[in-house]
Amino acid sequence: FIPAPEVESSIVRIKKIPEPRIKVKNEELLFKLIKENFTKRRKTITNSLSQSIPKNKLLEILSELGLPESTRGEELSLEIFAKIADLC
Repeated sequence: FIPAPEVESSIVRIKKIPEPRIKVKNEELLFKLIKENFTKRRKTITNSLSQSIPKNKLLEILSELGLPESTRGEELSLEIFAKIADLC
């Protein structure tokens, strides 16, 4: 190219970890819940996950985890999503 562009570059190395950070009974369900939640980011968790988990069951799980119904998925950690998946 003329003139030569002023560009900076970087290399990123991604290393696969041998064991998952979090153990979960149903990994497929965990990924489904996370995907469902983040495609509807601004909805509360009760609304974003209502297609995968019956609302009464989800409310029971949230109560057991000490989370209010108004919680948004973007506020939850991976560990909490794993607990929700395990309690389904």
